[in-house]
Amino acid sequence: MYKQIELINSVKSFDLSDGLCYLNSEGWIISSNTYLEKLDAFARINVLNKLLFWQSHYGYFQVYDLSSKKNIYASKNKVNEVSIGIFPEILPESKIIVNIKEETNKAVGVLNLYSGDIEVVNLSASRFYIFLAEYEMLICVSEVISAYHYPDLRDLWTYAPKGFYYNMLKHTLVEEVRFILGIRNSFLWVSLSSGNIVGLDVLSGVYCKNIGHNEVSKDIFPYLKEGDSVPHGDKMQLDVTSGELITLRNKYYIYANLNDLEPWLDYIDVSDSMGKHQLESSYRNNVFPIDENYIYFCDDRRGKIGVFDRHKREVVWSYELEMERSGIAQILEMKYANDRWYILDRNDTLHVFERIKINETNQQTKP
Repeated sequence: MYKQIELINSVKSFDLSDGLCYLNSEGWIISSNTYLEKLDAFARINVLNKLLFWQSHYGYFQVYDLSSKKNIYASKNKVNEVSIGIFPEILPESKIIVNIKEETNKAVGVLNLYSGDIEVVNLSASRFYIFLAEYEMLICVSEVISAYHYPDLRDLWTYAPKGFYYNMLKHTLVEEVRFILGIRNSFLWVSLSSGNIVGLDVLSGVYCKNIGHNEVSKDIFPYLKEGDSVPHGDKMQLDVTSGELITLRNKYYIYANLNDLEPWLDYIDVSDSMGKHQLESSYRNNVFPIDENYIYFCDDRRGKIGVFDRHKREVVWSYELEMERSGIAQILEMKYANDRWYILDRNDTLHVFERIKINETNQQTKP
């Protein structure tokens, strides 16, 4: 069970990595109830390693050290146009990868956030970057994946999908990389635009495994033909603890166990459970908050939230948010931390729910 404990109005973006930090509609960045600075509200924030990134939708950004409550870098004040991706990645020595634009030229650089120095490097601009400290590897993701040794940026490997697929309209499209799911059993698991999921040897980039729909899913989706996109395959997320790929979409609980020798996507029809609560899983974000027992999901069109038990494979709790409804998506973002569930609605209201622990014995199995 959950109870609503707080409503915070005028929230444009929020993060829970170092307690609750949020950007309000007046442009104030607020961390632990402290007003840091008033900037543009047309932006988003992320917190990584005690560093708060404020990213304007116009491209520039600022970085705050939450320990000292000081602004340590502001790209808007620099001569060149410097920008970062939606998901900034912290490298050793408080450095990040940035994209640099000088008139018509574009380049990639490594920025030292504290000194402001930028070293231009021989990389192509990518959608986002991932640093794998264990492997001393920098992963650059665009339509393909390029891996480099860090810090010398020596070229290690490149993976480019070579397939084609048919979308729902039966148009032929070229497979591209969508995002990185994570690492499990020395494989880098990659989501493709076709819905296929591939496992690459993390050291060599060699294609080793493919997770698609099997004969069971073909019974569920009889219209599927060879080469069709995999239903909801591009919406999976990795539970790093269990090694399972999971998602909850429409009326299906979908999972694959990456610990299996030949994993595949398994589709479980949970429409009866969904129907009892009068909701359907839909969310513009691919990633739901999850833990070892539950998926914290939403029906963003109806403005409802629900808790799905991964073991019982049923919805065990639901709630309809009190809000003014308009447009299509009523719920914009959700995050979960320390038994608190934060839901941002389309009216810039942050709904905060807290888990009610029945008793210490049952708190792991009863939401």
